[in-house]
Amino acid sequence: MHLFGRCITRRYQGQLRTILDHPDTGHPVLRSYYQTSFVKQYEKADRLLRAETCINDTRHLDIGRRLENLPQLIARMRATNERYLDLPADLLASTVDTGQLAALAQPTLLGRRRLAGLKLHDDRVIRLLETLLHPGGFVADWTSRQVHARQLDRYRLAESHYRLSQFRYDLTKLRAKGLVERLGKSRRYRLTSLGLKLGVLLVKARTRLLGPLCTLATRTSRPHPTRNPARSKPRSAKLTPPSISSATLSAWPQRELNSATTGARP
Repeated sequence: MHLFGRCITRRYQGQLRTILDHPDTGHPVLRSYYQTSFVKQYEKADRLLRAETCINDTRHLDIGRRLENLPQLIARMRATNERYLDLPADLLASTVDTGQLAALAQPTLLGRRRLAGLKLHDDRVIRLLETLLHPGGFVADWTSRQVHARQLDRYRLAESHYRLSQFRYDLTKLRAKGLVERLGKSRRYRLTSLGLKLGVLLVKARTRLLGPLCTLATRTSRPHPTRNPARSKPRSAKLTPPSISSATLSAWPQRELNSATTGARP
């Protein structure tokens, strides 16, 4: 079921996307499209989170244009706003217990197939969760090819470095843990409410906690450069006079040698 209360099938050929407008201005707007209509979410006066639905053609929702259909249209728009506001609420309520986190790391049996657990150091799984948590992923359902192409573009990966078969294996691991579900017998998937909570926690723990800690642990301390390079030399090099070998003394003339030892002028 889409945000507008419509089922998306293979025959659907209209617009279906989610974008983030004005991300660098301090007032971003999250906008999701269905056909020619859209629903947007933004902050107002830095205090209120507001959701608005704009219907440009009521026939896309199987509702006529007559005035007698206005109550039905208002109810459909109100339901769309409520669905759009429930999504960030699930993300903010990402509180889990230690039992759920421990269960993610354990292997899972899917039929006769044994799948590895989800680890924080698994870059492929963390990248997949981060891609699915993008607004374009968790507000609607998607196919494996769509998310695979989006992930290659997001991380600038070549298809040979992350094949579609590898992506489907990682997706199967998420399905085995209940983070992703398949819509009936179709080839479309979507994140579950548990996937939203645990996915946010795993991505934040990897990018905000584990990543900086590993960087600090592997960073080597470098000596600070001195302003005067001469100070870095040992003091003994300044106080030690130049040594004079016996071969040098024998090569001097006798008159210069006597003047050098007695201090008399020639």
